[in-house]
Amino acid sequence: MVFSKPGETMDVEIIRKLIRDANDLEQKNHYLQKLIDTRPLHFAITLPEHGASETLLTFASGYIASVPDVMAALSEVSRTVGIADFVDSLLSIAAENFIIDQPGLDQLLDKAYFTHRLIEETAEVFSGKIGSPLIPLNMTQANLIVHTILGEEFANQLDSAVDNMVSQLIRSQPISHEQIHATINASDVQRWEKIWSELNGVAKNLGIEIKNTSAA
Repeated sequence: MVFSKPGETMDVEIIRKLIRDANDLEQKNHYLQKLIDTRPLHFAITLPEHGASETLLTFASGYIASVPDVMAALSEVSRTVGIADFVDSLLSIAAENFIIDQPGLDQLLDKAYFTHRLIEETAEVFSGKIGSPLIPLNMTQANLIVHTILGEEFANQLDSAVDNMVSQLIRSQPISHEQIHATINASDVQRWEKIWSELNGVAKNLGIEIKNTSAA
């Protein structure tokens, strides 16, 4: 999968098919469900009294399924403001990490976490420089839930890999303040908010809540 040609429409169908196949496989082996059932939750996360395990499975499946939509939206926005080279490098890393042979949902969950965290961390770095959001997409709560499912040690390893990757990208392909401001001004806020609502709203709709604590 290549994201290097200006104006090129990003092909996310490979990832979509991987996710569809993984969902079919989950119906047979229930590997993600088993993973969820073995993980103690972060104390800040509360689940509905009944069907907690199934609720988390539904949430995790939606989290994985959102990856191609988020990648496609970010790619499209980047081309309108002239930072496609940087974003394509970011998305190529995510795509190469995501695509594996015959994956199950349990395997794709950490790939999805890596992708969402990679995009989130990049946005945070640039937002810190200019004091404004790079993209109106807040994945903090969703990522915390998945961080818990993956387990503290493994999720922290992924976070560290993301930090290193973003630092390398920024050093190798710096972006001017003018380009960042152009990104903010040109972003399709309604589209991002729709994606945000689908990702973060699903947790609330399923009865998943995260307490507002400093530890969370």
